[in-house]
Amino acid sequence: MRISNSVSSKEYNSFGVDVQFDTLIEIQSKEDISYIKDVDYGQVTILGGGSNVLLTDDIKVPLFL
Repeated sequence: MRISNSVSSKEYNSFGVDVQFDTLIEIQSKEDISYIKDVDYGQVTILGGGSNVLLTDDIKVPLFL
């Protein structure tokens, strides 16, 4: 799992729109999923591959990718 702050969304969406992710949490294995289930992140956003997603505003809640 990789956690980054203040990340541009440009490389994560097919439209190349540049909005900011306050916190980006990249899931890289099944074990990561088990770990995050035990942590309360509050409200989150989950984004798959980013294809066909048009982002128009910065994402202020933790984003799982």
